[in-house]
Amino acid sequence: MKKIIALIGIVALIAIGWAAWYAFNKPHRSLDESQMIRVQADSLFLAFQQDETTANAAYLDKALEVSGMIAEIKTNQQGQTVLVLDSGDPMGGIVCTLTRPAEGLVKSQQVIVRGFCSGYLSDVVLRDGILVNP
Repeated sequence: MKKIIALIGIVALIAIGWAAWYAFNKPHRSLDESQMIRVQADSLFLAFQQDETTANAAYLDKALEVSGMIAEIKTNQQGQTVLVLDSGDPMGGIVCTLTRPAEGLVKSQQVIVRGFCSGYLSDVVLRDGILVNP
């Protein structure tokens, strides 16, 4: 009986180890290979604000191409450029962390950014962003 329990434990540890290895080494998704959903910044924000469950089904973890006006330009702790696109609502916007440095951007500039939607807090969050038109 002890051998059976030990064997089950070993198999379980191997399965957990394989799952962890796969999770950390799975291929990184590329925006170039993904089907883009094109949306305006204000429409995207409004969708999450009105019905987060429906918006999550439509946009969460999907590749988005968002058009909008820059409301704010920041730098995060990793030194990455973070753009906040105007949503038409003073309480939130579209926050996109860019993977490459962006030079020469100014507030009120119209831009198109691509990124994967990470969800909605008080802002809609895009990760792994790239600037389409500087």
